[in-house]
Amino acid sequence: MSGVVKTFVGFCVTVLTVVAVISVYSQLTEVRAQKQEAAAIHHLTPDYVMSKCGTPASDELHVLTANGSADRELRYQAATITFYKSNSDQRWSYIAAEDGSGNKIDSPRALPAHLACLDQK
Repeated sequence: MSGVVKTFVGFCVTVLTVVAVISVYSQLTEVRAQKQEAAAIHHLTPDYVMSKCGTPASDELHVLTANGSADRELRYQAATITFYKSNSDQRWSYIAAEDGSGNKIDSPRALPAHLACLDQK
């Protein structure tokens, strides 16, 4: 093989290696973000929110079915957080949040920007 061909092959292998490393890093970063999101949702319960932020302006419980499934809304001035509990799972699960203007908050990780009390240690 000529020197030019060897150089070209070496260059191609290097480029492919760099692309593969970047791809793997990107996937690992995405998995880490998903795990952090899941942890944030798991720890976000009505009791946790009230322990950090105090008593909400309103705490509404809506029974959805005769067997006990329900949702619960905690309304604070800056945000409303909705949780759900099925009859088979006795733990409240975060399902949605809105800011004080009624705009959807995309992620529970974004809640501290609206409710600073959730950012306190």
